[in-house]
Amino acid sequence: KYNSIHHSFQRAVAIHSTDYTLTKGNVGFDIVGHMFFVETGMERFNVLEGNLGVGAIPLLSGMLESDQEPAGFWTAAMNNVWRDNVAVTGSDGWYFQLPGTPISHSMD
Repeated sequence: KYNSIHHSFQRAVAIHSTDYTLTKGNVGFDIVGHMFFVETGMERFNVLEGNLGVGAIPLLSGMLESDQEPAGFWTAAMNNVWRDNVAVTGSDGWYFQLPGTPISHSMD
């Protein structure tokens, strides 16, 4: 909660195969690729609230193809709460990639 993440070479926050987290009041600035990233489609019941993403920078090679037009907030999982977040980017504020099945599986 309440962090500033700036000039990162990849992501401000990544939530990967995790449930019941709170990501609140954070600012991501000048981040390469998607900024606030809920990764695989397995994540559930996480709350992202009151976060600000400013200035996502395109990642021209590597990670996801969609990182070439990065979003402030990106998800592959809809079973999460997104409340009062703001994105100020040159591309997409929000990007929802909703697969029929999770992109990867948990180690359980």
